[in-house]
Amino acid sequence: MRARSGHLLFADFDFDFDFDFDFDTAATAIDGPDWAEVVLHSYLYRWGFVDGGAAYAEDTVQLTPAPVLSVPTLVLHGGADTCTAPETSAARERFFTGCYERVLDGVGHVPQREAPEAIADAVLRARLNARRARLCEVGRTGHSVRCGMLSGNG
Repeated sequence: MRARSGHLLFADFDFDFDFDFDFDTAATAIDGPDWAEVVLHSYLYRWGFVDGGAAYAEDTVQLTPAPVLSVPTLVLHGGADTCTAPETSAARERFFTGCYERVLDGVGHVPQREAPEAIADAVLRARLNARRARLCEVGRTGHSVRCGMLSGNG
């Protein structure tokens, strides 16, 4: 029953790839006794309705407020994501001092499966930009090169 419900959810998410093989492999987790509790807690925590739990209290303190990441970082969000609205990752540039990309147009919730070439291109672009940034930062304090907030796959 759980696997069927999970499969219906996946179908409703309208992924732009054939997920049957991956779903069948992942479905074993759905049959775990704590699956519903873990998934529900994940969503409630993500949206700020519950604490992360005592085991993660120290981590939460260290990460509150959210730190600024000074390493090259990619935030790749599908522009056609029907599970997590792309707007949820908007206006986050303040958390990054290195390269930052955000939206892949026409891509849904699982970009690495739906647009692997676009993901690979973004990773390679970020690596190149990180190298350029290191070269530019030699002898300069607090200077970084942004690859910018991009829309599209290129």
